Amino acid sequence: MSEERTFSVGNILGQSFSLLTGNFMSFILIMALVLSPYLIYTIIATLSMDSLRDLEGGQAQKVVDLLAQIFLAPIATGALMFGVFQKLRGQTAGLNECLSVGFSKMVPIIGVSFLVGLAILGGLILFLHSAASK
Repeated sequence: MSEERTFSVGNILGQSFSLLTGNFMSFILIMALVLSPYLIYTIIATLSMDSLRDLEGGQAQKVVDLLAQIFLAPIATGALMFGVFQKLRGQTAGLNECLSVGFSKMVPIIGVSFLVGLAILGGLILFLHSAASK
C-alpha cells in the first residue's frame, strides 16, 4: 500500500524548512566551495583597492561579478538541486557527487537562465509598448 500525501502549502513549507535545517551545513559548504574563487577574488580586490571610487577596479569587479553569475551560480544551483532531490527521494548525496552533477549541468542551466531572461525581457517590452501606446 502506498503512502498518500496531501498537497498543501503547509506541508510543502514544513518539508522545505525541515530539509533546509537538516542539511544547512552541507548546503553552505557546497555554496562556499563553488563560489570560493569569486569570494577570494573579491576579498583580494577589496583589500588592494586604494579607493572605493577607483574606476578601473570598479569596472573589473563588475566583469568578475557578471562572470561569477554566469558560470559559478549555475554550478551551485545544479549541485544544490541535485542534493535536495536526492534527500527528497530518501537517498544520500555526497559532496563530490553533488559538485559533479553541478558541473555537468552547468551548460543546460545557463541555457535555461538565458531563455528565462529573454522571456522576461520580452514581457517587459510588451508591457512598455502597451503603456506607451495608451
